[in-house]
Amino acid sequence: SGIVANMIAQGKLTVHVLSALGLNIKDKTLITRKYDSSDPYFKVGLCDSSDPKPKLLKDPKPHKSKVIKKTTCPTWVERAWTCDLPVQGADAIMIEIYDWDLIGKDDFLRKLIIPLKNVATDTKNFFEVVNEYEGSLFGNKDTAVEQLAPATVNTGMGSVKVRITFEGKDWAAAKQAEADKLIKDVQQSGSKLDLAKLQKAADTFMKSSDAKGGEYVIKSKAMLQNFLEKAELVQMVLDFDAFSGDKLMVYSPEKMKDSTVSSYEKERLKKDDEWRSQQLDLLWAMCDVDGDGTVTFQELMMILAIQSNSDPVQRGELAFRLLDKDNSGSLSRSELLKLQNIYYKSFKILFKIEFLNKVREEGYKKGVYLSYDVTEEITKRVQRTLDNAKVPEALTEKIISLADKDDSGDVSKEEYLNFLKDKDNEAAMTDFLATLLAAVVLTAGLESAAVILKQAAKRY
Repeated sequence: SGIVANMIAQGKLTVHVLSALGLNIKDKTLITRKYDSSDPYFKVGLCDSSDPKPKLLKDPKPHKSKVIKKTTCPTWVERAWTCDLPVQGADAIMIEIYDWDLIGKDDFLRKLIIPLKNVATDTKNFFEVVNEYEGSLFGNKDTAVEQLAPATVNTGMGSVKVRITFEGKDWAAAKQAEADKLIKDVQQSGSKLDLAKLQKAADTFMKSSDAKGGEYVIKSKAMLQNFLEKAELVQMVLDFDAFSGDKLMVYSPEKMKDSTVSSYEKERLKKDDEWRSQQLDLLWAMCDVDGDGTVTFQELMMILAIQSNSDPVQRGELAFRLLDKDNSGSLSRSELLKLQNIYYKSFKILFKIEFLNKVREEGYKKGVYLSYDVTEEITKRVQRTLDNAKVPEALTEKIISLADKDDSGDVSKEEYLNFLKDKDNEAAMTDFLATLLAAVVLTAGLESAAVILKQAAKRY
């Protein structure tokens, strides 16, 4: 195992046990005394597979999951287990699944041993695989869906779904270098963001995100909030014009448990939860540039740089620089559409907040209390109408018609910046959007939304 360990590359290993199907039944019911279910949990860590009876090593410390009661098909919502490789005396990943018992020894259900040589062999690469390992109680059957990381020892009943990633040392360093270059590009393009804060953000992003598909990505709003707090970027986000000075992400479970926080303050925090949710939706809509449900560091930097700059031409230059990934010197239809999709997603959320307030305000003036459910249903009608309209596509075509002076079908950097500098174009786009949106909601019979949409269009 020492020779094998020396062949294992340096880097970070992540193992995420996701679920299992068809585990063996080990528990009896109290009344019928018949076997009907199990209470499974798993342990994951490293082992020496050359040992006749491999055991989980104590260092690095294995992870033990929570028990899922009364099921043979558990789905675990657990943090991924990680460690740095290589580890002396370890040549394989080991996953064991047991049935928890209140009295006596826990029953064995399943074991997987996956060789590290199939995962961590090159420091230059990123490796990722999601396998569903199937097993039989009577043999070492190995029928992994993908044969990238086969299990050499695979005993027990039922299948186990596992996600394994390996971030090679050189690969991680290359990603850090990409982030540093991006920060430099943002600085050179006229951004007023603090350099030291951005560098801290890059370091925090690598630690707070998940490696997926060869990129570090943030996969949820909760992860985004956690990153902003750790990177000390919350105040920067609060300063964005889009948030209009409203509070963002002030709520935390810790505050609700804190005995020093008054009951009045806790009640106020609960009522503010709707606003926090909407504002976090807005930030997520801005940052998820590709619309794939994840946020990369490049996407985050683009939004931070654009939103923190009040000059529309400089904002446009930043957007152009970061969207022109192929360095062609021009933006294609698809690249322009990507930008309009960001703006439109943000616009819809801002409009929802503004419209919701307007509806409630009108209700209060008339002495009518409109419940959250009623106002939410009204705004959902407007949202559905706006979602069905092809607004980003229409705006993209309008920009091309105004900016593409040489009729090439693409918009060069010079054409785009000239387009932004021309005040007539700004007025034309505002009128175009206002008319388009008003027509959409009027068609849907939502007359009360038309006036607000026209006002909101001026800030698009």
